[in-house]
Amino acid sequence: MTQFSNTYSGTQIITKSNIQNVFYKIEDDFWAIRTRGFKNIDFDWLKKVFEDIEHVALQEELSIAELQFKINGDQWIVRYELDDMGNIHQDNDSGGIRYSSIPSDAQLNVTIKRKNKTEATDNYLRNRGWGNNGVLQGDDGLNDRSYSDGGVGVTRKLKGKW
Repeated sequence: MTQFSNTYSGTQIITKSNIQNVFYKIEDDFWAIRTRGFKNIDFDWLKKVFEDIEHVALQEELSIAELQFKINGDQWIVRYELDDMGNIHQDNDSGGIRYSSIPSDAQLNVTIKRKNKTEATDNYLRNRGWGNNGVLQGDDGLNDRSYSDGGVGVTRKLKGKW
């Protein structure tokens, strides 16, 4: 009888501070949304959404987070793809998104994709008002920037009428 075994031996250690350091830059992007002055986006709601996304990342369950701005059939997508395997080394400055190109009365949907799902995070998200019917749309967006710290990295992609 032949037996096969696959093993992975990795020493990548991700710390809470690595994730938080990357998320400081994502938070800057969220603040820029507030500065833009969208009519239909409540800042308290936006702050809660950021906290929820960061929480999922700190549980090591976040794979993708997408901000989907939509109005009259047009869309602008900001997509964050998280990598915790040390594949992203570039660390750009935050910012650079021209939210002014989006009409101020656009709607915003936020969708996340999780990996290693746990019941605790399911409950957390459900209690915070998240549903499970989001659809990711920015997979073919253009790489815009990367943020990284100690093996944690995020690639930011943009798609739409930027």
